[in-house]
Amino acid sequence: MTSQEVQNWVFVARKAYKDFLKTLFGGVFYYAGLFYLLRAWNNLRGRRLTIVTYHRVTPKPLDQIDQSLPTLFITENTFRKHLTFFKKHYKIVRFSDLALYAQNKTDIPNNLLMITFDDGYEDNFRYGHPILREYNLPWTLFVATNHLGQKGVMWWDRMFALLTLLTRQQREGSFTVPCQNNGQEENPLAEILDQFCSDSSALFARFNTWKVAELLVLIQQLQTHCSLSEEILVAENAFLSWDQANQLHPDADVGSHTCSHTVLTGIDLTQVAEEVIVSKKKIQDYCHRVPLACSYPAGSYSAEIVALVAKAGYSFAVTQDSGVNNLAAPYTLKRINLWEGSANLSSGDFSWGFFSVRMLGFTRRMRC
Repeated sequence: MTSQEVQNWVFVARKAYKDFLKTLFGGVFYYAGLFYLLRAWNNLRGRRLTIVTYHRVTPKPLDQIDQSLPTLFITENTFRKHLTFFKKHYKIVRFSDLALYAQNKTDIPNNLLMITFDDGYEDNFRYGHPILREYNLPWTLFVATNHLGQKGVMWWDRMFALLTLLTRQQREGSFTVPCQNNGQEENPLAEILDQFCSDSSALFARFNTWKVAELLVLIQQLQTHCSLSEEILVAENAFLSWDQANQLHPDADVGSHTCSHTVLTGIDLTQVAEEVIVSKKKIQDYCHRVPLACSYPAGSYSAEIVALVAKAGYSFAVTQDSGVNNLAAPYTLKRINLWEGSANLSSGDFSWGFFSVRMLGFTRRMRC
Protein backbone atom coordinates (compact mmCIF):
# COMPACT_ATOMS: atom_id res chain seq x y z
CA MET A 1 0.00 0.00 0.00
CA THR A 2 1.42 3.39 -1.01
CA SER A 3 1.70 6.32 1.41
CA GLN A 4 -1.07 8.12 -0.49
CA GLU A 5 -3.35 5.09 -0.14
CA VAL A 6 -2.58 4.97 3.59
CA GLN A 7 -3.44 8.68 3.93
CA ASN A 8 -6.71 8.13 2.05
CA TRP A 9 -7.58 5.17 4.27
CA VAL A 10 -6.84 7.18 7.44
CA PHE A 11 -8.97 10.07 6.15
CA VAL A 12 -11.94 7.76 5.44
CA ALA A 13 -11.53 6.02 8.81
CA ARG A 14 -11.52 9.34 10.68
CA LYS A 15 -14.69 10.42 8.89
CA ALA A 16 -16.39 7.13 9.74
CA TYR A 17 -15.32 7.47 13.39
CA LYS A 18 -16.65 11.03 13.60
CA ASP A 19 -19.93 9.94 12.03
CA PHE A 20 -20.24 7.11 14.55
CA LEU A 21 -19.69 9.50 17.47
CA LYS A 22 -22.15 12.04 16.08
CA THR A 23 -24.81 9.39 15.54
CA LEU A 24 -24.30 7.72 18.93
CA PHE A 25 -23.98 10.84 21.06
CA GLY A 26 -26.67 12.76 19.20
CA GLY A 27 -29.11 9.87 19.28
CA VAL A 28 -28.69 9.34 23.02
CA PHE A 29 -28.88 13.08 23.69
CA TYR A 30 -32.09 13.67 21.74
CA TYR A 31 -34.06 10.44 22.10
CA ALA A 32 -33.26 10.04 25.81
CA GLY A 33 -34.80 13.46 26.40
CA LEU A 34 -31.62 15.37 27.32
CA PHE A 35 -32.35 18.04 24.71
CA TYR A 36 -35.71 18.80 26.37
CA LEU A 37 -34.21 18.65 29.86
CA LEU A 38 -31.37 21.07 29.12
CA ARG A 39 -33.64 23.40 27.18
CA ALA A 40 -35.98 23.49 30.19
CA TRP A 41 -32.97 24.31 32.38
CA ASN A 42 -32.11 27.19 30.06
CA ASN A 43 -35.71 28.43 30.32
CA LEU A 44 -35.55 28.36 34.13
CA ARG A 45 -32.41 30.52 34.01
CA GLY A 46 -34.12 32.99 31.67
CA ARG A 47 -32.16 31.88 28.61
CA ARG A 48 -35.15 31.50 26.36
CA LEU A 49 -34.08 33.05 23.05
CA THR A 50 -32.09 31.12 20.46
CA ILE A 51 -30.85 33.01 17.41
CA VAL A 52 -29.47 31.09 14.42
CA THR A 53 -27.25 32.51 11.67
CA TYR A 54 -27.14 31.48 8.03
CA HIS A 55 -25.35 33.09 5.11
CA ARG A 56 -26.17 31.39 1.81
CA VAL A 57 -28.58 28.82 0.31
CA THR A 58 -27.86 26.68 -2.75
CA PRO A 59 -29.60 23.96 -4.79
CA LYS A 60 -26.19 22.46 -5.68
CA PRO A 61 -24.09 19.92 -3.75
CA LEU A 62 -21.29 21.70 -1.90
CA ASP A 63 -18.58 19.77 -3.73
CA GLN A 64 -19.65 21.60 -6.90
CA ILE A 65 -18.93 25.02 -5.35
CA ASP A 66 -15.49 26.38 -6.20
CA GLN A 67 -16.16 30.10 -6.71
CA SER A 68 -17.40 30.81 -3.18
CA LEU A 69 -16.58 29.88 0.41
CA PRO A 70 -18.50 26.57 0.88
CA THR A 71 -18.77 26.81 4.67
CA LEU A 72 -21.22 29.69 4.24
CA PHE A 73 -23.72 27.49 2.38
CA ILE A 74 -26.63 25.26 3.25
CA THR A 75 -28.40 23.19 0.60
CA GLU A 76 -32.13 23.56 0.07
CA ASN A 77 -32.78 20.00 1.27
CA THR A 78 -30.86 20.41 4.53
CA PHE A 79 -32.37 23.86 5.11
CA ARG A 80 -35.84 22.32 5.01
CA LYS A 81 -34.76 19.80 7.67
CA HIS A 82 -33.54 22.63 9.89
CA LEU A 83 -36.83 24.50 9.51
CA THR A 84 -38.83 21.36 10.27
CA PHE A 85 -36.87 21.02 13.53
CA PHE A 86 -37.48 24.69 14.38
CA LYS A 87 -41.24 24.48 13.79
CA LYS A 88 -41.46 21.41 16.01
CA HIS A 89 -39.45 22.77 18.95
CA TYR A 90 -39.65 26.59 18.94
CA LYS A 91 -41.83 29.64 18.55
CA ILE A 92 -40.34 31.77 15.76
CA VAL A 93 -40.21 35.51 16.47
CA ARG A 94 -38.87 38.80 15.08
CA PHE A 95 -36.87 41.61 16.63
CA SER A 96 -40.10 43.64 16.78
CA ASP A 97 -41.52 40.97 19.10
CA LEU A 98 -38.49 41.32 21.35
CA ALA A 99 -38.92 45.10 21.35
CA LEU A 100 -42.49 44.69 22.58
CA TYR A 101 -41.40 42.40 25.42
CA ALA A 102 -38.74 44.92 26.42
CA GLN A 103 -41.15 47.86 26.12
CA ASN A 104 -43.78 46.12 28.24
CA LYS A 105 -41.08 44.97 30.69
CA THR A 106 -42.35 41.40 30.50
CA ASP A 107 -40.30 38.21 30.55
CA ILE A 108 -39.83 36.61 27.17
CA PRO A 109 -41.70 33.30 26.72
CA ASN A 110 -39.93 29.96 26.70
CA ASN A 111 -38.36 28.44 23.60
CA LEU A 112 -38.19 31.45 21.30
CA LEU A 113 -36.13 31.25 18.13
CA MET A 114 -35.06 33.84 15.58
CA ILE A 115 -33.77 33.06 12.07
CA THR A 116 -31.17 35.45 10.67
CA PHE A 117 -29.06 35.67 7.50
CA ASP A 118 -25.89 37.75 7.20
CA ASP A 119 -24.36 39.65 4.26
CA GLY A 120 -27.20 39.95 1.71
CA TYR A 121 -26.35 37.48 -1.04
CA GLU A 122 -28.86 37.21 -3.87
CA ASP A 123 -29.34 33.48 -3.27
CA ASN A 124 -31.12 34.39 0.01
CA PHE A 125 -33.85 35.90 -2.18
CA ARG A 126 -33.74 33.27 -4.93
CA TYR A 127 -33.56 30.09 -2.84
CA GLY A 128 -33.91 30.88 0.87
CA HIS A 129 -36.94 33.16 0.81
CA PRO A 130 -39.29 30.77 -1.06
CA ILE A 131 -38.50 27.97 1.41
CA LEU A 132 -39.04 30.21 4.44
CA ARG A 133 -42.32 31.37 2.91
CA GLU A 134 -43.29 27.74 2.29
CA TYR A 135 -42.80 27.09 6.03
CA ASN A 136 -44.48 30.42 6.90
CA LEU A 137 -41.55 31.53 9.04
CA PRO A 138 -40.39 35.13 9.59
CA TRP A 139 -36.68 35.97 9.39
CA THR A 140 -34.19 38.83 9.42
CA LEU A 141 -31.65 39.65 6.72
CA PHE A 142 -28.60 41.67 7.77
CA VAL A 143 -27.23 43.50 4.71
CA ALA A 144 -23.90 45.23 4.04
CA THR A 145 -25.54 48.23 2.39
CA ASN A 146 -22.63 49.28 0.13
CA HIS A 147 -22.84 45.94 -1.70
CA LEU A 148 -26.54 45.82 -2.54
CA GLY A 149 -27.09 46.24 -6.26
CA GLN A 150 -23.33 46.22 -6.91
CA LYS A 151 -21.20 43.71 -8.82
CA GLY A 152 -18.25 43.40 -6.48
CA VAL A 153 -17.02 40.18 -4.87
CA MET A 154 -16.33 39.86 -1.15
CA TRP A 155 -12.69 39.17 -0.30
CA TRP A 156 -13.38 35.72 1.21
CA ASP A 157 -15.10 34.43 -1.94
CA ARG A 158 -12.35 35.76 -4.22
CA MET A 159 -9.69 34.33 -1.88
CA PHE A 160 -11.35 30.91 -1.81
CA ALA A 161 -11.71 30.79 -5.60
CA LEU A 162 -8.05 31.74 -6.09
CA LEU A 163 -6.75 29.23 -3.53
CA THR A 164 -8.95 26.49 -5.00
CA LEU A 165 -7.63 27.15 -8.50
CA LEU A 166 -3.99 27.26 -7.35
CA THR A 167 -4.22 24.01 -5.36
CA ARG A 168 -5.85 22.34 -8.39
CA GLN A 169 -3.02 23.58 -10.61
CA GLN A 170 -0.52 22.34 -8.01
CA ARG A 171 -2.01 18.85 -8.14
CA GLU A 172 -1.94 18.90 -11.94
CA GLY A 173 1.69 20.04 -11.93
CA SER A 174 1.02 23.31 -13.76
CA PHE A 175 1.87 25.51 -10.75
CA THR A 176 4.81 25.43 -8.35
CA VAL A 177 5.14 27.83 -5.41
CA PRO A 178 7.95 30.25 -6.26
CA CYS A 179 11.04 29.92 -4.05
CA GLN A 180 11.78 32.67 -1.56
CA ASN A 181 15.35 33.74 -0.75
CA ASN A 182 16.75 30.60 -2.42
CA GLY A 183 14.41 28.48 -0.31
CA GLN A 184 16.22 29.31 2.92
CA GLU A 185 13.18 30.94 4.62
CA GLU A 186 9.62 29.74 5.06
CA ASN A 187 7.46 30.76 2.11
CA PRO A 188 4.20 32.38 3.34
CA LEU A 189 2.36 31.41 0.15
CA ALA A 190 3.37 27.76 0.51
CA GLU A 191 2.25 27.77 4.16
CA ILE A 192 -1.13 29.30 3.21
CA LEU A 193 -1.72 26.73 0.46
CA ASP A 194 -0.80 23.89 2.84
CA GLN A 195 -3.23 25.14 5.49
CA PHE A 196 -5.93 25.68 2.87
CA CYS A 197 -5.69 22.00 1.95
CA SER A 198 -5.57 20.76 5.55
CA ASP A 199 -8.02 23.09 7.33
CA SER A 200 -9.62 25.82 5.24
CA SER A 201 -12.00 26.90 8.02
CA ALA A 202 -9.11 27.66 10.39
CA LEU A 203 -7.31 29.54 7.61
CA PHE A 204 -10.29 31.80 6.92
CA ALA A 205 -10.78 32.39 10.66
CA ARG A 206 -7.17 33.55 10.67
CA PHE A 207 -7.82 35.80 7.66
CA ASN A 208 -10.60 37.50 9.64
CA THR A 209 -7.92 38.87 11.98
CA TRP A 210 -5.99 40.50 9.12
CA LYS A 211 -6.34 44.11 8.05
CA VAL A 212 -8.12 44.71 4.74
CA ALA A 213 -4.91 46.06 3.18
CA GLU A 214 -3.09 42.83 4.07
CA LEU A 215 -5.85 40.71 2.53
CA LEU A 216 -5.77 42.75 -0.68
CA VAL A 217 -1.98 42.33 -0.95
CA LEU A 218 -2.34 38.54 -0.67
CA ILE A 219 -5.17 38.50 -3.22
CA GLN A 220 -3.04 40.50 -5.66
CA GLN A 221 -0.16 38.08 -5.12
CA LEU A 222 -2.41 35.09 -5.79
CA GLN A 223 -3.80 36.73 -8.93
CA THR A 224 -0.30 36.96 -10.41
CA HIS A 225 -0.14 33.15 -10.43
CA CYS A 226 -3.57 32.31 -11.85
CA SER A 227 -6.47 33.84 -13.73
CA LEU A 228 -10.14 33.67 -12.69
CA SER A 229 -13.16 34.39 -14.84
CA GLU A 230 -14.41 37.64 -13.32
CA GLU A 231 -17.78 37.19 -15.02
CA ILE A 232 -18.35 33.78 -13.43
CA LEU A 233 -17.02 34.90 -10.05
CA VAL A 234 -19.38 37.89 -9.93
CA ALA A 235 -22.35 35.82 -11.12
CA GLU A 236 -21.77 33.13 -8.48
CA ASN A 237 -21.51 35.71 -5.68
CA ALA A 238 -24.18 38.23 -6.63
CA PHE A 239 -25.75 40.45 -4.00
CA LEU A 240 -29.37 41.47 -3.63
CA SER A 241 -30.70 44.59 -5.26
CA TRP A 242 -32.63 47.06 -3.13
CA ASP A 243 -35.75 46.11 -5.08
CA GLN A 244 -35.29 42.47 -4.07
CA ALA A 245 -34.70 43.50 -0.46
CA ASN A 246 -38.05 45.32 -0.55
CA GLN A 247 -39.79 42.29 -2.04
CA LEU A 248 -38.89 40.31 1.08
CA HIS A 249 -41.42 42.36 3.06
CA PRO A 250 -43.48 41.38 5.04
CA ASP A 251 -41.83 37.95 5.45
CA ALA A 252 -38.41 39.33 6.37
CA ASP A 253 -37.04 42.32 8.23
CA VAL A 254 -33.89 44.03 6.96
CA GLY A 255 -31.17 44.87 9.48
CA SER A 256 -27.73 46.45 9.24
CA HIS A 257 -24.50 44.55 8.67
CA THR A 258 -22.79 47.96 8.40
CA CYS A 259 -21.97 49.64 5.08
CA SER A 260 -18.79 47.90 3.94
CA HIS A 261 -18.63 44.76 6.12
CA THR A 262 -15.32 45.97 7.55
CA VAL A 263 -14.40 44.29 10.85
CA LEU A 264 -15.24 47.09 13.29
CA THR A 265 -12.50 46.33 15.79
CA GLY A 266 -9.95 47.02 13.05
CA ILE A 267 -10.99 50.64 12.36
CA ASP A 268 -11.19 53.79 14.48
CA LEU A 269 -14.37 54.70 16.34
CA THR A 270 -15.21 57.60 14.01
CA GLN A 271 -15.37 55.14 11.12
CA VAL A 272 -17.39 52.71 13.23
CA ALA A 273 -19.97 55.43 13.92
CA GLU A 274 -20.21 56.18 10.20
CA GLU A 275 -20.61 52.49 9.33
CA VAL A 276 -23.55 51.95 11.70
CA ILE A 277 -25.26 55.33 11.18
CA VAL A 278 -25.05 55.51 7.37
CA SER A 279 -26.13 51.87 6.89
CA LYS A 280 -29.16 52.47 9.12
CA LYS A 281 -30.14 55.55 7.11
CA LYS A 282 -29.75 53.69 3.79
CA ILE A 283 -32.08 50.94 4.95
CA GLN A 284 -34.61 53.52 6.08
CA ASP A 285 -34.36 55.38 2.75
CA TYR A 286 -34.54 52.33 0.47
CA CYS A 287 -36.76 49.97 2.49
CA HIS A 288 -38.89 52.62 4.24
CA ARG A 289 -38.57 50.79 7.54
CA VAL A 290 -36.41 51.50 10.55
CA PRO A 291 -33.94 48.63 11.20
CA LEU A 292 -34.11 47.51 14.82
CA ALA A 293 -30.94 45.44 14.84
CA CYS A 294 -27.32 45.45 13.73
CA SER A 295 -25.00 42.51 13.10
CA TYR A 296 -21.28 42.97 13.81
CA PRO A 297 -19.17 41.89 10.79
CA ALA A 298 -17.23 38.73 11.64
CA GLY A 299 -18.90 38.96 15.06
CA SER A 300 -16.20 41.37 16.31
CA TYR A 301 -17.12 44.07 18.80
CA SER A 302 -15.91 45.97 21.87
CA ALA A 303 -17.55 47.96 24.66
CA GLU A 304 -16.93 51.18 22.71
CA ILE A 305 -18.50 49.73 19.55
CA VAL A 306 -21.52 48.51 21.51
CA ALA A 307 -22.02 52.03 22.88
CA LEU A 308 -21.90 53.53 19.37
CA VAL A 309 -24.46 51.02 18.06
CA ALA A 310 -26.82 51.90 20.93
CA LYS A 311 -26.26 55.62 20.31
CA ALA A 312 -27.08 55.16 16.60
CA GLY A 313 -30.60 54.12 17.61
CA TYR A 314 -30.57 50.36 17.23
CA SER A 315 -32.49 48.35 19.83
CA PHE A 316 -30.46 45.15 19.42
CA ALA A 317 -27.15 43.87 18.04
CA VAL A 318 -26.03 40.32 17.36
CA THR A 319 -22.62 38.66 17.62
CA GLN A 320 -21.17 35.32 16.55
CA ASP A 321 -20.64 34.24 20.17
CA SER A 322 -22.35 30.88 20.57
CA GLY A 323 -25.12 30.36 23.11
CA VAL A 324 -28.73 31.01 24.15
CA ASN A 325 -29.94 34.43 25.32
CA ASN A 326 -31.91 36.37 27.84
CA LEU A 327 -32.47 40.07 27.09
CA ALA A 328 -30.10 41.40 29.74
CA ALA A 329 -27.49 42.30 27.09
CA PRO A 330 -29.47 43.33 23.97
CA TYR A 331 -26.38 44.61 22.12
CA THR A 332 -24.33 41.42 22.47
CA LEU A 333 -26.89 38.75 21.62
CA LYS A 334 -25.39 35.33 20.96
CA ARG A 335 -26.14 33.28 17.87
CA ILE A 336 -25.65 29.71 16.69
CA ASN A 337 -23.93 29.61 13.31
CA LEU A 338 -25.38 26.98 10.97
CA TRP A 339 -24.41 25.65 7.55
CA GLU A 340 -24.57 22.41 5.58
CA GLY A 341 -22.04 20.63 7.78
CA SER A 342 -23.56 21.60 11.12
CA ALA A 343 -25.16 18.20 11.66
CA ASN A 344 -24.61 16.28 8.43
CA LEU A 345 -22.68 13.03 8.28
CA SER A 346 -20.03 12.40 5.63
CA SER A 347 -22.59 10.23 3.84
CA GLY A 348 -24.81 13.29 3.49
CA ASP A 349 -27.38 11.99 5.98
CA PHE A 350 -28.74 14.50 8.47
CA SER A 351 -28.34 13.73 12.19
CA TRP A 352 -31.40 15.04 14.04
CA GLY A 353 -29.81 14.10 17.35
CA PHE A 354 -26.56 15.92 16.78
CA PHE A 355 -28.47 18.93 15.46
CA SER A 356 -30.30 19.14 18.79
CA VAL A 357 -26.90 19.37 20.50
CA ARG A 358 -25.91 22.20 18.14
CA MET A 359 -29.14 24.05 18.93
CA LEU A 360 -28.21 24.35 22.60
CA GLY A 361 -25.03 26.20 21.64
CA PHE A 362 -22.71 23.55 23.07
CA THR A 363 -20.62 22.90 19.96
CA ARG A 364 -18.59 25.15 17.74
CA ARG A 365 -19.12 25.52 14.01
CA MET A 366 -18.12 22.33 12.21
CA ARG A 367 -15.05 22.80 10.02
CA CYS A 368 -15.04 21.63 6.42
